[in-house]
Amino acid sequence: MMEFTLSRVTVSVCALMLLASLAPYLDMHSQQRLDSEASTLAAAFDSLLSSVARTEAEIWMSGSDIVPRGWTVELSPGMVVFDNGDREFVRELKAPFAGQTLKLDHDSRFLIYSSEHNGVTEVHLQKVDSMSSNASLSLDTSLSSL
Repeated sequence: MMEFTLSRVTVSVCALMLLASLAPYLDMHSQQRLDSEASTLAAAFDSLLSSVARTEAEIWMSGSDIVPRGWTVELSPGMVVFDNGDREFVRELKAPFAGQTLKLDHDSRFLIYSSEHNGVTEVHLQKVDSMSSNASLSLDTSLSSL
């Protein structure tokens, strides 16, 4: 009976050692996945803003269209910061950005539009209360694109 108990203890210790050796690999894989997701989100924001600048479109968007639940996005001059609650991911915003910092989350609603002044196209972002023409002018930010 004692041999049986010792063999079970040995198997349990070996299983714990195996799990402990896999933990760093699983954590690294999770961090790589989150890093990749942040890069994909940054590329999506760049593409969206560049498209608005080229087409002079006006787009009303819900944060749920582009921001995953539990994440926040902070657009600042030259960069975009993604926060998933545990970690921040900073990415370069390739579109030239000039304006205030704008923070968006999954439940945010915002307006993206462009205008042209003296041959320079500016892309504006406004956080809005609802999907109507009631844009909050105090949160106006702009992206200037040549």
